[in-house]
This record gives sequence, structure tokens and C-alpha cells, in this order.
Amino acid sequence: MFRNVSARAGRLARVAALGFVSLSLLPASGVSAAERPLDFGAALLMPADIAEFGFEDYGIDSGRYFSVQQMVAEGSSVDPSDPEFDELGMESVHNLILHPIGGIEENSGPDITIVSFIFVYDDEAHAEDGFAYLEDESDDPTATDLDDAPALGDESEMTEYVDEVEDGGVTYDFNGIDYSFRIGRVSATVSVNGWDEEVDPAVVEELGAMLEAKLLGVIEEGRVDGHRTPGLDSIAPRYEGDNLTPSRSHYCILNGEALMQAYNPDGQASLQETVDDYGIVAGYCAMTKLMMPSDDGAYALLTIMPTRFGQADDAERWVTGEEEFATAADSPYEDAEILDLDAEDLPFEADQALALTFKRDLGGEEGYITALLIQQGRTVIDVRIQGYSVPDLDVVIAVMADAVGCGESACYETQDAPAELLDFQAEQEELYAGQ
Repeated sequence: MFRNVSARAGRLARVAALGFVSLSLLPASGVSAAERPLDFGAALLMPADIAEFGFEDYGIDSGRYFSVQQMVAEGSSVDPSDPEFDELGMESVHNLILHPIGGIEENSGPDITIVSFIFVYDDEAHAEDGFAYLEDESDDPTATDLDDAPALGDESEMTEYVDEVEDGGVTYDFNGIDYSFRIGRVSATVSVNGWDEEVDPAVVEELGAMLEAKLLGVIEEGRVDGHRTPGLDSIAPRYEGDNLTPSRSHYCILNGEALMQAYNPDGQASLQETVDDYGIVAGYCAMTKLMMPSDDGAYALLTIMPTRFGQADDAERWVTGEEEFATAADSPYEDAEILDLDAEDLPFEADQALALTFKRDLGGEEGYITALLIQQGRTVIDVRIQGYSVPDLDVVIAVMADAVGCGESACYETQDAPAELLDFQAEQEELYAGQ
């Protein structure tokens, strides 16, 4: 269990409310960025970034990519089919939450969480208005602007929040500092939140400067920390529909480094060994819940994991190795079965393909996963669907077709889910209701 970072007033609450108010605050414009979207997810603050400032034992709690459609659909009553919906002016929101490793069970407090945000707008005029809205704390008695912070970007502001916050039945003295700035049509925020812990403004200044440097690298050079950005966040399709709930959507591997996960620190060493062995450059994790989770946390789930390798031979070796791993005597894949599939028969190009099914426990109930991996040069796309019945391979192929299409044209907006996936979702809801 991790700290509910949206429990307090301030930046996170204002972002959550943005879907309600954007239509009236941002001027109308049908202009969108002409260039291929930049890889803003790679510019967020990663665990290694904050380790330089004394936050060594931190990992990724969660991260999200929100298209504006997702943000409005999840946070407001605006109808995405309304023609005014296209006039919001905001293209996307990216965030990454970093938390002490182990969660509240191992870190009962005091503690600090760190969240970085990037807001992408159609143009600079929209960005200016959006920044002005997000930085208007006139209705928040817990907020105080700190005027001594160094200037960042085209405009910037630092704000401190002091409040009492209840989270998980416990009341905390909350101290948070947000450092926000705008560069052209993009704005960003680092939000450092302390529960029974004071936040040092000097540290927030350093983190803000680091976020600015990373963001400038992506905008001006398409690079972050000296590496070309992989662009994997645009390969994962984002679906909209009833009970299609985006979950995680962030980099798991970047620049050859396995990013520490706050909820699974024990797997870090073995994952890094795998990254080194296969020459993995980057890996992205995108998950969508296909139905609301049960009390025990079990649910039908779609996972899309594009991975970029240094060499095509290593990508080929990864797919071959997955088959060997699945069928090994000590494999964690229970009753794994390799499905009969020829890459040439798929409705998209693939150098090679592997499909398999195996069992998985879903909250005490027998669950199943069908997976499809395809190799395209140095990239492997892995699509997995889990449920209470065996997902048909045609469902996974339909999602993979969308992912391949995204790889060709870059998907940053939500799209209708394939009919095959919606049929599977309806079937899972019926099976779960009948338990």
C-alpha cells in the first residue's frame, strides 16, 4: 500500500479538476502540433535522478499517461463526442510518482513522495492560459507562493502548501512544495510532498532545475541524459469505453537501466541482469483494467509492453528465450502451451512471432493469460490479456494490430477498443458476477 498523493489540496487536486473547467478556461483552437509527438514520458524524474539529492531508497509507485480524452472521461462530465471537446487545447498529461521502497507497511512515516508532471498543449497561447490556471491558488488557504525561487523556462512559480491531511485513517501534518515552469507550449511541475516531514525548498529547486534540463533535452534534441529517446510510449494504444480503466503507463527500463519499482525491489537485480544480458535499451509498461477489480484485487487485465533492444539479434533471442522460459520444467508459467502460429499469417508484418497461454491465480480463482510477442527489427511488442476464461488468440491479435499501427503513426489519443476485446470484457464481467 502506498501513500495517497492526491489526498491533499494543491497541485494534484487542481489537475484532477482540470477536466471540469478546461472548456471554459482555454481559448478555442483547432491547431495541433504538426511534428511527431515528443517522448515526454522519458523526461520525467526517475529514481536515479532523485537519488542524487538524498532520496536513495525510492522507486516508481505508479505513472500515468493521460490523453485529454482520458482525463476528461475519468474526471468530469464533459462528453468526449461534443465538438467543443477538441478545443481544450491540451494534448496530454504525463506523471510519475516516486515513493520510498516498500510502501506504508515498511515506511509508516514520516516520509516524502515526489511527483513530476508534464503538460503538453496545442500551442503556446493555450500553455500560457493553462499555466495561469494551475498556478492560481487564490482559493486555497493552505498555499503560499515562495518568491525567492530561481526563474525557470519562460515563466515559473514555487508554491508551498501546509495542511493536515487524513490518509488511511491517519492524520498527518502535510508540507508540500510545487515548483512549476513553462517552456513554450509545455509546462512541468515537480511536487515534493512531506507527511510529518518538512520539505527543503533548496532541494525542490535542484529537482526543478533537473526536470527543466531533461525537458529541454527532449524538446530541443530528442534526447534525455545524453541518450536518444526511444519513443515507446506512443506504441501502446489507449482505449476508451465502459470499465476500460487505464492503470500503469510508464517506462520500466530506460537508457539500459531497469527502473526501481517501489513495490517490487527484490526483482531489481535480476531484471537488471536480464537488461544487460539482452542489451535492452528501453521498455515501456502499459496496463488497462478490463473490469473493476474485486475486493481481493483480482481483475481482467490488458498489458502492452514494447521493448527496444540494441541489436535485432537480441530482440530475436528474446522471443526465442520466452518460449524456452515458458516450457522449462521450473517455469512459473503453469500449464503453459505454445500456440500454433506463423508470423506470415498475421495481419501485420513481423520478423517472428510467439503465442502462448498459461494459468494464473486470480484472487483464489483460476485465471488464464494469453500472450503474443512479435519482433520487428530491434523492437519486441508483448501483448498479454488475463481473465477468468482463456482469452482467444484473436482478441490478442486485434490489440496487437492496434499496437503495430501505433508504432507506425504514434498513438497519443484514445481510440475505440477492438470489438473482440469488448466481447471478451463482457464475458469476463458475466463470469465474475457468477462466482
